Amino acid sequence: MKALDQNFYSSKTLLLNAAIIASATKEGCAAILVSPISSIISVAIGPVGLQYRSPNSFFGRVGVQGTGETFFDEENEFKQSVYAVVNARLGYELDNTGIYFFANNIFDDEYLTQGAAFLDPIGQYGTPATFGVQVNSRF
Repeated sequence: MKALDQNFYSSKTLLLNAAIIASATKEGCAAILVSPISSIISVAIGPVGLQYRSPNSFFGRVGVQGTGETFFDEENEFKQSVYAVVNARLGYELDNTGIYFFANNIFDDEYLTQGAAFLDPIGQYGTPATFGVQVNSRF
């Protein structure tokens, strides 16, 4: 399994980054819980994000995390199609404290994170749209 976690642009106020994880499987087979791009490569992308910190302590970040087609059984019949989840965070930061408004899975995409095929396929869905306020403090 190979991973790439790269900051494409970074400064004190602006950050653009991405992570890509790829793994190989036997030719002609898709491994369970792996999202193949071809018969021998699989990939997960994310998060790809853009973050901004203003000189007057305001903070903003938007990110996208995606996964390719994922199979949950050896026959490759029970699967999750390609999906992407969009997250955002806005806030204000002081020296040791920050307050943020966050929104995860903004478009309320429904997707499977786990699955199994016994008599009938069963699965667990990912977290639906979540919105909230967070306060962080460092001591």
